This record gives sequence, C-alpha cells and structure tokens, in this order.
Amino acid sequence: MSEQQTPLTDREKTIVEIREALENVTPGDWYAQQRYANLWSIEVKQDGRYPITIANVTTTLLEVGIHDEHIKYNAQLFAKATKWLRFLLSELERLEREYAEERAAHNEHVTELCEKEKECRKLRKELDLLQELAVKVTVEREKERKSAQQEIERLRIEKGECQEHYSAMESMWFKAHQENERLEQERNMYKASSEVFYERLKIRDELVEQLHAQIKYYFGGDGGLAKLQDGVNKLLQERQKLIEGLLTIMDIASEDGVHWKLDRCYTTARDILKEIGVLSK
Repeated sequence: MSEQQTPLTDREKTIVEIREALENVTPGDWYAQQRYANLWSIEVKQDGRYPITIANVTTTLLEVGIHDEHIKYNAQLFAKATKWLRFLLSELERLEREYAEERAAHNEHVTELCEKEKECRKLRKELDLLQELAVKVTVEREKERKSAQQEIERLRIEKGECQEHYSAMESMWFKAHQENERLEQERNMYKASSEVFYERLKIRDELVEQLHAQIKYYFGGDGGLAKLQDGVNKLLQERQKLIEGLLTIMDIASEDGVHWKLDRCYTTARDILKEIGVLSK
C-alpha cells in the first residue's frame, strides 16, 4: 500500500507551475525589439537561426493612461520574464537550501541544547544532593568539633586534677621517704640496743652457770640444794622473760611499719626488765 502524499500548498503549486512553464518555453535568448512607436515585439534568438517573434506588445493612442514608456517596459518585462524567473527560482532554491542547512544546524543546536539542558538538570540535581550532603557533613563536623572541644576541656580539667594528685602524691612520697629514713634510723638504733641486751644476757647466762656450779660445789645436799635450785629456776624464768622481751623488740624493730610499734616494744621490754629487777622501778 503506497504512502498517502501530502497535498501541495498554494505556494508550492505556484512554484511548480512556474518551473513547468520555464521548462516548456521557447529556448534561446529573449529580448524586446521596438518596431514602431507603439509596437514592440518579443523575439527569441537561437544559435545559427533567424530570430523568432513570439509576441507583440502594442496599444492605441486612444487608450487612457498608456504611454510609450509603459509599452517599452512592458515589452522588456515580457522579454526578461524567463531570465528573471529562473534567477528568482535559483535564489529561492539557494535560500531554501540555506534555510534547510540553518534549520538542520538549528535543530542540531536545539538537540545539543536539549542534551545540555538534560545534563544541566542532572548536574543541578547532583548539585542539590551535594549541597544537602555538604549541609549534613557540616552539621556532623560541627557536632564532632563541639564534642572534641568538650573532650579537650574535660581532658584539660582531668590533666589539672592529675597534676594536683601527682603533686600531692609526690609530697606524700617525700614525707613517706623522710619517715622511712627516720624509722630506719630508729630501727638501727633499737637493733644496736638489742644486740647490747643480747650480749648482756650472754654474760648473765655465764654468770648464772658459774654461780650454779659454785653452789652445787659448796652446798651439796638435798635441803640447801633444793632451795638453791628454786632460786636458779627463778633466775632461769627471769632470763626466759628477758629473752622473750628481747626477741619481741628485735622482731618488731626489724619490721617496716609505723613507729608507734617500736614504742610499744620498748615499753614491753622495759616493763619486763623492771619486773626481773634489771631496771629500777
């Protein structure tokens, strides 16, 4: 089934008629030739042939408004009509061709503009998303900055507190060091005293043994010997108490503790020594 042709417009019909007429006119060079005052002939000159008269332009003097100049120009218009029409058609074709080219360029430009518009819309949408993202990132960064600022402030306060604690601990350590040195001196002092007591006890033990030997030597027998034995036993008990007190002093004095324990040990040893008569009451 053949495609239905679009009907021609009046303009297109006129152009078709002009082209058809120009294709079928007498070929050759058309020109106007004056024959008489009121007569002009339209002739066509062909190569190697005698000119052909194809029309006459004339008028009578009785016709109103018609002058010789009009007849001349009427004849020239008729003679040059084919040439002028071909020129106008060629100009029309040139203009239509240029218009088509410009139209194609315009359409291409419009297409390009449409593509750019689509791309612009896409970029604008992406820009909006980026701006929205930038706002979110800015808000998050601001929150992080505030949080970091608060953390810095907290650490600054904590640092100040740590410095204060460190200063206090350093002061306490210095005092403890001094106290430890003092206790070391006291311990050494009491240790030396304990060694003196221990030497004295050894001398006492030797004297007691010598006395026991002399009593046994001079006072042999059950009655006097039993009494002496009781006295010796009492001395031995007192000696044991002295040894216990001395050991208590040595044990406590050798410990790293508070100094009031040393006072306690000293008091205990002193009471025992008073009790056995080593020290005066």
